[in-house]
Amino acid sequence: GCSLVAICHSYRNATLTRASVARAKAALDDHAFVGLTEAYTTSVKLLLATFGVTPQKSDFRVQRGQTACHRVAVLRLDAAKCRAAYASNRLDYELYEHAHRAFCTRLAAAGLR
Repeated sequence: GCSLVAICHSYRNATLTRASVARAKAALDDHAFVGLTEAYTTSVKLLLATFGVTPQKSDFRVQRGQTACHRVAVLRLDAAKCRAAYASNRLDYELYEHAHRAFCTRLAAAGLR
């Protein structure tokens, strides 16, 4: 089977196009720092290294506060529904993959990997 994580979002962008993704990728590439929410601690380490800041213990809290919208559900889907969900969000996945690769490349360049 397939598992999808469904998170409460405050928006739905149904107008994303290939051109939108290309602009978003270029914008990410232009930023000195790219971090990922799911890699919070590593992102903070990369942020500090990117800007030459010495980390302080307080930069790494054991538990961060929750956002107002923190409901998360894991949806179990059959393969056909999983493929359909992926297809309907393919541009989002493409952009996320680009951001993830940029993050990992920058981690390696900073000697944090």
